[in-house]
Amino acid sequence: ATDHFYLDVPDQTIDRLEIYSSTGQLVHSQGNLTSSESIGISFLRSGVYFVRYESSGRVGVQKLIVR
Repeated sequence: ATDHFYLDVPDQTIDRLEIYSSTGQLVHSQGNLTSSESIGISFLRSGVYFVRYESSGRVGVQKLIVR
């Protein structure tokens, strides 16, 4: 990703989204999103990040590579 990404979840609603650096530092936090919403990341430097999200009581983590 470069400027934005989409997070596809089965329930279509993301209650909480957090982006962590590869060292574990929280760099962004956002709430009440839908999976069709674009999540802006133009403020992030190139590197590897982890996206943690909560949706309907479930928690998931995905790797995000910013170019």
